[in-house]
Amino acid sequence: MSSDLFRLPGYIISGKIKNQEILAEDYINLVYDRINKIDVKINSFISKNYEAAIEKAKKIDKKIKNNEKTGSMVGIPIGIKDNISVKGLKNTCASKILQGYESPYDATVIDRLKDQDAIIIGKLNMDEFGMGTTSEFSFMEKFIILGILIMWPEVHREEVQRLFLLYKFQYLLVLIPVDLSVVLLVFVL
Repeated sequence: MSSDLFRLPGYIISGKIKNQEILAEDYINLVYDRINKIDVKINSFISKNYEAAIEKAKKIDKKIKNNEKTGSMVGIPIGIKDNISVKGLKNTCASKILQGYESPYDATVIDRLKDQDAIIIGKLNMDEFGMGTTSEFSFMEKFIILGILIMWPEVHREEVQRLFLLYKFQYLLVLIPVDLSVVLLVFVL
């Protein structure tokens, strides 16, 4: 599988997965390989959701193989800011105080992402309790984070507006790889 897939917009990746040109499981493994290489430098992930992400990718591949209906974000990996609840994942708000807290429910935005077959790949670093802009008080300390993630090399305003209107997200989470780093963006309605 080509490492150039990281430079393709999410809708193309999703299309390739739907058309069985690539398997969702293979793509998620490729994503995690890239994260494991790069994240040691940028500390963007507080926790990773590898096993559940691979399981979801396998289910997506099976749905596609069986010609079942899939969502429009099928196979797209999403990193979630650590102040948004994802059932079964730690929800620390980047605070050592909440280090052991695990969310008992999914936030509405997570339900909507899952309904569209997006794949939650982990929880992302941020300023503690969202208080600040420089991430100097983040979980990983002395790390500057810029936002939340999906695999799109660039985001077009029209595409973001279309997704807002289509899914009526309160938050739109977009993971954007830029060369060797990842940029995190959160759009709030």
